[in-house]
Amino acid sequence: MAAIYADGIYVAAATLIRKDVVITAANLFENAPQDTISVEAGDWDRLRTVEKKPHHSRSVSDILIHEQLALIFLDAPFFGTHISPICLPLQESVFIEDFCRTIGWGQPAPSSFSANQSDSQSDILWFRNYAVMTPEDCRAALPPESHSDTNVLCGADVSNEFSPHNLGGGLFCYVGRSVLVGVALSDKDWQPDTRPAIFVNISPYVPWIQNEFALRNFTL
Repeated sequence: MAAIYADGIYVAAATLIRKDVVITAANLFENAPQDTISVEAGDWDRLRTVEKKPHHSRSVSDILIHEQLALIFLDAPFFGTHISPICLPLQESVFIEDFCRTIGWGQPAPSSFSANQSDSQSDILWFRNYAVMTPEDCRAALPPESHSDTNVLCGADVSNEFSPHNLGGGLFCYVGRSVLVGVALSDKDWQPDTRPAIFVNISPYVPWIQNEFALRNFTL
């Protein structure tokens, strides 16, 4: 999991698919020029400067946009055993009703139970269990204009409570190993909201990613 900053302000989440490449949602860059972007990895609590394991920041060397996805190439790889990339799915993989998770920042701290002001400023990385919905259930739960693209997935919070996510945040499924299945297309906070979240389906874009890597002599 990585955090994207524009002029030092957190704007979106991203996922490492190489130590020097992250993937995120393309609409982030409509209002954020490349020279303002930096990427940070290794954060557990974004608002704390000191943690048990260090976080690192990288500048951007290139950004490629293809439809709703963006690949961000970094000026140097991340390092550290607590920072590692995730696998991509096989092309045409299907994950309907699989056990998955989404991840992001912004979990509200229990400030009402703590007198420590720094605790109320916490922004801790969270996980939520998600299930990938069938296309029929997705269409029934959302307005038609919200899923007109066929390369989208709907994810539902398994506990039927919040469905939070960060723009650009990943949807991960376990199929013998964890793979990145989707990228969130919008933000949702921690207000009770059981509507499904919409993600770009990564599988159809694997050939594009592989081709861009081949042009740079990169491997996955």
